Amino acid sequence: MTLFDHSKTIPLLFILLAYPVYSNDLVFEKMVIADFSKENLAEWKTKSFSGETLYSIVKEGDETVLQATSEDAASGLAKEQVIDLFKTPFLNWSWKISQPLNGLDETSKAGDDYAACLYVVKSGGWKIWNTIALNYVWSSNQAKYSQWDNAFAGDNARMFALKGKDDKAHVWVSEKRNVYEDLIQLLEIKVLIKKMKKPIVTLMLLPL
Repeated sequence: MTLFDHSKTIPLLFILLAYPVYSNDLVFEKMVIADFSKENLAEWKTKSFSGETLYSIVKEGDETVLQATSEDAASGLAKEQVIDLFKTPFLNWSWKISQPLNGLDETSKAGDDYAACLYVVKSGGWKIWNTIALNYVWSSNQAKYSQWDNAFAGDNARMFALKGKDDKAHVWVSEKRNVYEDLIQLLEIKVLIKKMKKPIVTLMLLPL
């Protein structure tokens, strides 16, 4: 689980526990990306854009979660892992925020700031223009399920508001997304995805 605390303050409980999923009589494999009740942050690398966010593993009730506290900072945790999206397409997590970031135009460069984010990044290697990112965000100002291109990366990075301006803070919400399908539908890269036998995907947790 991951808990983000923006100070602004955002607790974000982030559960990266993938369980076997049954769909159309198919059984997908299980891959645990993060279980913060059993591990530390040694395998996660800090990615700083402006200042440093404080990450810590804490207890919240009976759960062990990752908490991020950010005050006028923009940095995240990243973990690079080989993921076969044909075998493990589903990503499961839970999150919550303590307060939204009001008054921003999140589609602009000046307002590209979110209460909480989960980035799924496919590296293009030395061909950096081939790097793509699918960004699940908790938006403070857009409607739930809104989509838009990132203000800095253009159509190589798609923002997808799983939570929007009408969703309540201080409430844990569980998510389950088919990353394979989202990449195809949101980034329209079906041909590229079908060529990726075992894509290396970087997961980034960002309270920005």
